[in-house]
Amino acid sequence: AGFTTAVPAYIPSDRVWREGGYEAGAFFGYGLPTERWSPGIEQRIAEAVEELVAKTGRGGGSPAETSSR
Repeated sequence: AGFTTAVPAYIPSDRVWREGGYEAGAFFGYGLPTERWSPGIEQRIAEAVEELVAKTGRGGGSPAETSSR
């Protein structure tokens, strides 16, 4: 699960999309988010995070280790 702009949203993994069922679109029924995620969202988020880490140089370590940087 992830939180952005104070809106809770379940971000389904590619495995969940392949398996089908309610889980990938569960929050949609509650209006959160207002649109369904599309397959591949996991990879797009991972790539964006990797890009931000590379740009900021803040990769590696645990949150406790990196918070003092």
